Amino acid sequence: MQPGFEAQTILNAYAALPIKSSKDLAVDGGMLIKHGFKPGPKLGQTLHQLEIAVVSGDLANDQATLLKAALNEIH
Repeated sequence: MQPGFEAQTILNAYAALPIKSSKDLAVDGGMLIKHGFKPGPKLGQTLHQLEIAVVSGDLANDQATLLKAALNEIH
């Protein structure tokens, strides 16, 4: 561990994350495909962007919010 970082600070930051993994995202590739996405790199990029937005607090991790944001990407 680097100097200046306490283990408890790191644990607290981790605990505060809205999702801990991409598997915790309220939408997945199959769901996006059912809503008009085509399988491929763009689908993966969109899921990654949603994950970043949730972790950063820009989007709530709920299905309706994430679907709306994803669909805005393709329209």
